[in-house]
Amino acid sequence: MTAQDAGHTAPAADEQSQAEQNLHADIERTRAELGETVQRLAAKTHVQARARQSARDLLNRARQAGEQARDRALSRGRELGDRLTAATGGPGGQVSTTARGAAATARTHAPQLAAALAVAGAVALARSLLRRRKHR
Repeated sequence: MTAQDAGHTAPAADEQSQAEQNLHADIERTRAELGETVQRLAAKTHVQARARQSARDLLNRARQAGEQARDRALSRGRELGDRLTAATGGPGGQVSTTARGAAATARTHAPQLAAALAVAGAVALARSLLRRRKHR
């Protein structure tokens, strides 16, 4: 082998070394991408975790709807109690014991009424969401 031949093999070895490095880099990128893909697919197939998250979401929506219904019912109950008090106990008017008792009952039971309405709203919302999920 001559000096000329040795000069020709050195660049070929460098090119081969560079090609190997590029190939190894491509393999590492592909492994990383494959690992991410596997993780995403595993998360999708983890049915129990997805069901828990869906249940948490449903519970949060029901809780919010219940709170809104409770607030509306409390407000309406107070409003009706105040109206009844004003209608039956205004200045110069004669207030009967029954009317006074009815106003007091409306004010006293407003929280229970609100809670009952909130629960009913939450149940209705949950049923609606479950029906919608079944039809998907």
